[in-house]
Amino acid sequence: MIAALAVALLLATGVLGAAHAGWYRSNDFYALYTGARMTALGQDPYDEIAWCAATEGVTPEARASNGTPVCVTRYAYPAWTALAMVPLGALSLPVAASLWLAFSIGAAVLGARWCWLAVRGPARSAPIFAALVFCGEPFWLMVGGGQVSGVLMAGVGLTAWLLASGRERDAGFALSLFWLKPHILGLAAAALLVRAAAHSSWRFVAAATASLAGLFAVTIVVDPLWPVKLVREIVGRQAAHSVDLATAWGLAAHDLGALALAPLLIVALAASALWLAGGIPRAPVSFTALAVPLAIFATPYAWSYDFVPLALPWALVVARAGRASAPTRRALLVALIVAASLAPWLLYALAFRRETETLSAVVPALAALLVAAVIRSEPSA
Repeated sequence: MIAALAVALLLATGVLGAAHAGWYRSNDFYALYTGARMTALGQDPYDEIAWCAATEGVTPEARASNGTPVCVTRYAYPAWTALAMVPLGALSLPVAASLWLAFSIGAAVLGARWCWLAVRGPARSAPIFAALVFCGEPFWLMVGGGQVSGVLMAGVGLTAWLLASGRERDAGFALSLFWLKPHILGLAAAALLVRAAAHSSWRFVAAATASLAGLFAVTIVVDPLWPVKLVREIVGRQAAHSVDLATAWGLAAHDLGALALAPLLIVALAASALWLAGGIPRAPVSFTALAVPLAIFATPYAWSYDFVPLALPWALVVARAGRASAPTRRALLVALIVAASLAPWLLYALAFRRETETLSAVVPALAALLVAAVIRSEPSA
């Protein structure tokens, strides 16, 4: 009965939320939906002419100053993401948008629970963690745009929980969720694979490799050239947007005046976090909680709605604060509220005046440093 009521509530929320967003016709989900719909119809979402005709010039930022429709981008996801969403592409936009929002919120709720289980958070601290995640700017921006961040958060939480439970093979398969949007969590997935190999966790490596190979095998049958088309799009027009995005690359290019400084920022943050943590974390959950914010900061392409997977770092800090002495707990909670709540909202508001989100790169950087600080106090650090 409770499960049925939860599903009904999610569906009702999906309908109301998607309707309020105009069924996402001018938001991010429309690109996901169009890619899936074109794939369902046997069309090529990476074909610029076909994409422009299918989107009718209403993809985000797709109108010039004179109002003329402009197709600024093609499909920027792997072909397996389009294949996975083909069931939605076969539906009308209102139905697909409603189901997607319900599914995204449900995935985020499950992801938050898995994150909390992974860090073994105390029950009394769970409301603080839930408030930080579901009242946070990234979550609401995800809801408003229909982005895939909730599913990525579920992937992060599930992988961390399975690793904490010693179920390495299952965790390797769960890692496949990272690849739905690899330009956000691809570096974190690679780091987890390297860690697994270094610790001789061959079941994790085998499962993750097999799942990724399976994704490639299925999609290459549909279109053997799709990897080339995707790489061409990402390193071409998508890369041109990196100077305005919420990562080290946007921060370096827009605010420091030189894109070449981005690698220095990335190395400096990684070195500072590892120094603060006392070295590479040995515990798999702590390692994942540090790898996720570092990966988001280092990727060339991320908006602030891509920060939803930072739920795992926030969970780790809240859990450690719940077990700390009173002075340490207060200090950690104040730092957490600033980093996870105040900073994202303030920087997002500031982005409207600056017409760029580059300063929001501070958020994953703060998450990495805060996680590193609590990792140092762990017995297995």
